[in-house]
Amino acid sequence: FESTLSDHDREVVICTTAIERDCPFEWESHTPIAQRAGVSEATLQSIEDGQEVEDADDAVLVEFTRELCRTGKVGEAVFERAWSRLDEEGTVELAAIIGYYTMLALFMNACEAC
Repeated sequence: FESTLSDHDREVVICTTAIERDCPFEWESHTPIAQRAGVSEATLQSIEDGQEVEDADDAVLVEFTRELCRTGKVGEAVFERAWSRLDEEGTVELAAIIGYYTMLALFMNACEAC
């Protein structure tokens, strides 16, 4: 709860995780929060559609999140881009947020709440 990531960055990650984990409840809950945090409509639409994100800073977060969600790991090139943008603490937090919201999505899906 004492995040080093900005609200904007955290919401990009949460929204991406929601789509990757097929959890409409998380998506619908966090899209308005993301908008208030300044995440652009273009970024949110690209996340929802599974398309490439044009904003370079958002793209780093989305790519890391998608790769971790889809493969269970992150390749060196993607990891290095995240590390370069967020440093050590931010990159660790990035992975932790993905893990936390993955757990919530799986729980919601298991209970048929999504």
